[in-house]
This record gives sequence, structure tokens and C-alpha cells, in this order.
Amino acid sequence: MTSDVPVFRYFQAPRAQMSGLARRDVTCSFCDVAGEGFTVDERTSKYGCFACLAQGRFGFFHDTEVGLLLGEGQLESFYDHNEPPPAGFSSRALIELYHTPPFVSIGCGSIAAATRRRILVT
Repeated sequence: MTSDVPVFRYFQAPRAQMSGLARRDVTCSFCDVAGEGFTVDERTSKYGCFACLAQGRFGFFHDTEVGLLLGEGQLESFYDHNEPPPAGFSSRALIELYHTPPFVSIGCGSIAAATRRRILVT
């Protein structure tokens, strides 16, 4: 397992709380390096390593207070409870969040409620 894992500003939890982290070492589908990584697509056995995630070669969907992050910079507000982005909100925050591992599902509550902090910051 890799020890030189990048630090993610929007993921501050134990490593075991990273959703999609493969249970064994895998070969990255983007760089062909074997080691710790994420399941990108179970149907096609596509995996991605921490380095490729940090380099922006793949990302993750996120459900946030301001909407669903469906792609790099692609924020969609589908629900009545979505708030408008805060003043001074930077689209770079969305790009960084997209290239951040998601938390393991915590059920019906929001991540912000579970961690007692907002997920998107400027």
C-alpha cells in the first residue's frame, strides 16, 4: 500500500472512510502503475491511483449543500434544499472537490451534518 498519499483539502477523515478505495492493490487504468487506488468503474474493472486523481485524470461525483457535482466544474441544483453558492465562491473549489475522494455513505444525513462542517469553502 502507498504511504505517500496526497492530502485533500476537502477530505479530512480516516483513510478507511474513503469511498471507492479498492480493497487490494490494483493497476491504474490511466498510468499502468500498480498499487493502492480507487475503483473508477466496476463494470469495466477500471481503476485509478492517487497520483492520477491528484493530476485530474479522473474524479468523483459529490452531493453538496449547493447541488450535485457531476463533473469538473459541473454543478447542478436539483433539490429544493440546495443553497446558492456563497459569495465569492470559486469554481476552482469545484474542480478540487471533483478530484477528491468521497466519504463512505453515511445514510440520509448530509456530510456537513455528520462532520459538523461545510464541505465547500472558498
